[in-house]
Amino acid sequence: MFQDFVKVFKAASLDKLIITDIYDVAGRELKNLKKKVNSKKLIEAIGKKGACYLPKSKIINYLRKNLEGGEVVIIMGAGDIYKLCEELK
Repeated sequence: MFQDFVKVFKAASLDKLIITDIYDVAGRELKNLKKKVNSKKLIEAIGKKGACYLPKSKIINYLRKNLEGGEVVIIMGAGDIYKLCEELK
């Protein structure tokens, strides 16, 4: 699945891509799996200008400082990521 994400994000026409920490689910606690798959490695593999990693706690502040109006922001993921939408309102 990692390579699928890399392929899609490399092909996407995006000005900016922010990826935060991967949501932990049961069974993913294995240390060797976390070493292989994490957000920072995903950003490195995508290798695109404008792609960056931010901790979830810094995303709202970043968006407020950098959005000028008229941009499309898509927030998607698992767990409580939806709370970012509520904070951005």
